[in-house]
Amino acid sequence: MNSRQIIASIIIIVLIVSITYVVFLVIQEPNDNPLDTTPPVVTIIHPNADAELMGSVTINFTASDLNPIVEYEIRIDSIVRAVNLTSFEWDTTLESDGIHSIVCRARDNSSNWGSYSISVTVNNSIEVVNNAPVVTITAPAADAAVSDNVLITTTVVDEDTLDARIYVDDELMSSTGTFLWNTDFWSNGLHTIIANATDSGGLVGSDTIQVTVDNYVALLNFTGTIKVMTYNIEESGANPDWLNVVKEENPDIMILVETGLWDDNSDLILRNSIEDLNDYFINEAPYSGYCAQNIGFSTSGEAILSRFPILDFNQIPIVPLDDLTNYDVTHDFIHAIVSINGTNVHIIGSHLKASSGSTNEDRREWETEGIINYMDNLGDVPIMYMGDLNSFSPFDIGDLAPNGDLGYGPLTMMLVPDDPTYGQYASAVHNFTDVFRTLNPTDPGYSYGHQDPIYTSRIDFMLVNDYFLDKLINSTCGDTAHADTGSDHYSVDVFLGWNSTGLNDTTAPANVTGLQVDATYAMAVDLSWNANNETDLYRYVVYRNSTKIAEVVATFYNDTGLSSNTTYEYEVSAKDFFGNEGNKSLAVLTTTLVMASPDSIVINEILPAPQTIYTDEWIELYNPSGDDVDLTGYILDDITTGGTPPYTIPATTIIPAGGFLIFYLAETGVAQNNAGDTVNLIKPDGVTIQDSYTYTSIIYDASYGRETDGALIWKTFTSPTPGASNNGAALYRTPISSSTGYLFEIFLLMSQRIFWGCLQDTSNKIH
Repeated sequence: MNSRQIIASIIIIVLIVSITYVVFLVIQEPNDNPLDTTPPVVTIIHPNADAELMGSVTINFTASDLNPIVEYEIRIDSIVRAVNLTSFEWDTTLESDGIHSIVCRARDNSSNWGSYSISVTVNNSIEVVNNAPVVTITAPAADAAVSDNVLITTTVVDEDTLDARIYVDDELMSSTGTFLWNTDFWSNGLHTIIANATDSGGLVGSDTIQVTVDNYVALLNFTGTIKVMTYNIEESGANPDWLNVVKEENPDIMILVETGLWDDNSDLILRNSIEDLNDYFINEAPYSGYCAQNIGFSTSGEAILSRFPILDFNQIPIVPLDDLTNYDVTHDFIHAIVSINGTNVHIIGSHLKASSGSTNEDRREWETEGIINYMDNLGDVPIMYMGDLNSFSPFDIGDLAPNGDLGYGPLTMMLVPDDPTYGQYASAVHNFTDVFRTLNPTDPGYSYGHQDPIYTSRIDFMLVNDYFLDKLINSTCGDTAHADTGSDHYSVDVFLGWNSTGLNDTTAPANVTGLQVDATYAMAVDLSWNANNETDLYRYVVYRNSTKIAEVVATFYNDTGLSSNTTYEYEVSAKDFFGNEGNKSLAVLTTTLVMASPDSIVINEILPAPQTIYTDEWIELYNPSGDDVDLTGYILDDITTGGTPPYTIPATTIIPAGGFLIFYLAETGVAQNNAGDTVNLIKPDGVTIQDSYTYTSIIYDASYGRETDGALIWKTFTSPTPGASNNGAALYRTPISSSTGYLFEIFLLMSQRIFWGCLQDTSNKIH
């Protein structure tokens, strides 16, 4: 036999062995592989039946079967458009307007075909116009003078639903369309507010205004009475009449209880409430405020609003018990320091555990034990403790005795240090007074259950330490027009007589010491200094090159927008509530860093084929260095001898140290070809290519990027990471079938072709 006969003989033997093996499997397990006559189930996901289509349309379908699927097919008007694909990009502009049929099919390994068909209408005669968003800054007004907390609001009109991004002096403040701007941390003078929005087509709309920050406002120096109030507004203010109660009470400082949902959406309810009240009290000093965060229940949480400066605000979730263990309270306490005419008053807002029963009573007592220890740790300072204490006073007896079984423990700890049961938990530093009962010995003062007399009781309290004993004038409970409808708790208030001691203070604060300036950036420096000890301290004033640039509460400041490799001189002084400013600190000179070379910048990731998830192509650059880099004049381009026009990166475009910059097609005009293309980063000379990447095919909504940021190896990502690290991104994997039946079918087909080919060549000797 010649060589061809030998090969044919070997193939015949292989076929006989293979067929014998298959027959053996069928004999061994006859019930495991019954004859398959069920076709795959096919479903067209997109487009919908009877849809009206135009432009480029993605056809997607799925197919499922108990056995392996070995072939896919997409037909349009009976013409095969895609084989072994479940997705096809259909350019309807190449079709006639009118009705067209789409058929998607799948075949399993038993040659059963399943199919699904729909009809659609192509209509490319409609021109879709995408207008750029119209962005408007609705507040504050252009050229307005602003101070303290300023609510910036915007509107966006567009075919898409968009929120504007808000910038103050080019620093991003918010992406939600609103921002409560605390101007206390910004220098007096002219500032620029920018709002912009980008739609799905890459079109940008913006609005710009300038305002003047002026924090040299008249300081609050009351010589008459000050009104402080506590008020349980019920379930985050579910009844809007709570605002009417506040307007009728007109307190200067208030603790609000059950503000648990106020921290949603960047404290939007808090900001709106402050804005409402400040608009109403147009001739009063404005409120500022804070609320507890991450509460999660509408019946929890507290907030403080004050016309006096709030110097500090803390949330207290853990309190120390007498046995030196820590206790996680049911409702967090809040602790604010409010400066009243230069006196720092510590105000504690409370909402003790609610409901009756011994377990809840025990929790209220542990919470009170812990907050007493917390207040003792503050030392001998003015303290006001107020809120919904969900317990009874030991002084409410006889006709004043409450209904219910909430217990007397917490108030007895606070008010009766010699009590045989609870006196051991009393404060070791402070003597506390029940404000309302002291000023109203016979008035019931019911704050709870006023809508149902069966449960009338006093569970909302204001307690003060001895600092306030000569300042208590009058206290009322629920005496305004909307008290009954505002909530199920009455508000409790106190009028304090504040003397005028110190109003003619002309003594300036001491010099600021310990000024340190760290120039660890090319365009910014960090300043820090020692705190002053004056009780009437109001602000620190920061000077750069003898020019005042900021007034801040903190003992640190970050000065931005500087020039690289430039020397600056800094000084800081202290200022009190009466406008007295101390001498400046010793001057400190510092030189900003030299801007790093752009030579290390690389192309880190690209997305050339947006489809569903993304609506625009983009190129991402990465700065692997530890310094900010100026990309002014660098060029992005595809092929350098044609293609789309190159894009020159604008002046003062900074990519931060270790950071990323995204450039969208709508901005650059540098288009990436779906059939393959090259992306180049070119130096400002217009010739030298600093970095480049070439691809030959695309996957829709997938990106090509370095496997790790700045690495040499590129990968395909099914989960792109624009503007973020590539590390950990999902890689694209080529699907591989593990079906033995499918592989065996291919093997038989190939063997048959080889066998018959050999027979044709040896037909005169083998048959």
